[in-house]
Amino acid sequence: YWLQFPLWVAHYTTSMTPQLPLPWPLWKFWQFTAKGPGQVYGSECLTIDMNRFNGTLNELVEFAGVGVPIINLNELYETLASRTKAVEDVVNTFNNPSANPVASDLVQRVASLEQQLASVTMSSASSVTSYNQRLAALEQKLAGTGVSVLSPDPASSPSTSASTVISPLPVPATTSVPETSPAADPVTAIAPTPPATTAPTTTPITTPITTPITPPITAPAATDNDVYAICNTSALNVRSGPNASYQMMAGIYLGQRVKILKRQNGWAQIENPAGWCNESYLTFETSSSGTAISTPQPATTDIFGVCNTSGLNVRGGPGAAYPIVGALTYGQRTKILSRKSGWAQIELPAGWCNESYLSFA
Repeated sequence: YWLQFPLWVAHYTTSMTPQLPLPWPLWKFWQFTAKGPGQVYGSECLTIDMNRFNGTLNELVEFAGVGVPIINLNELYETLASRTKAVEDVVNTFNNPSANPVASDLVQRVASLEQQLASVTMSSASSVTSYNQRLAALEQKLAGTGVSVLSPDPASSPSTSASTVISPLPVPATTSVPETSPAADPVTAIAPTPPATTAPTTTPITTPITTPITPPITAPAATDNDVYAICNTSALNVRSGPNASYQMMAGIYLGQRVKILKRQNGWAQIENPAGWCNESYLTFETSSSGTAISTPQPATTDIFGVCNTSGLNVRGGPGAAYPIVGALTYGQRTKILSRKSGWAQIELPAGWCNESYLSFA
């Protein structure tokens, strides 16, 4: 009778095979340790059960009821060889354009385009050189004119050309033209010779600036409202939200002190590294005023359950036929939302689990 069921045996040993109970001659799954690295596989627990499957990956998928496509390597090889030969034929055709008029015409057109590109490049280089020479000559001419470029008043000289009203040009240091525009100060603009006292100084500032521009930024002192906690386990995952289903963002380690920003459903939001972690693995400190920081107590109507087995599946509905959507570990505490036919609906992780493996509190 028992041989109609595959064997999942638990035997913690370093041997190559487990010890089998009668009447099974073979095992299908072997749980070989209960001290696997939980954090490596994304578990909040430090140790988890580890199992082996007696077969290949395709056999495991087939055992689970998932169809496995059969890959014909010979067909793949023949297809790849055919495509490779087609590419080689195209390359050989272009390497020998005389054997293909179309390829020969294409090669000639490419060569002609290359010549045209070289000609355009030379023309561009010549144009740039000529432009640079003309620009240098214009700069020298403007520099030689001195202040006469800016001295005429546009309002009193209708025949003044555009080149004599170039205001952005820097005024030579030998002149005494004030830094005021005609529109802003018409009286100064028409003055033939501004007073020497209004000339902008060109002497560099040598006095050192001793006053800081902005006050130094200091960290704010801790207030009575600041809440801190210390990690009391060797390593603790920090996730993007208050649930084990959220993505891992970082981690904190034994003895590391973090600032608590918010607490929700057994999870604590910390400041650095930013994220959420399970507050069961945190030891909360007292505030600076000496007041003890305690975990908010649930209302008297709330019912909580504690997992009393090494691992308990959480399913999508109140029955073993529903799919597994999560799991509880030994000692994990969760809020009970409802109970039905020997199954309990829990808050986190959301789903149903067999209440025979829960201790209610």
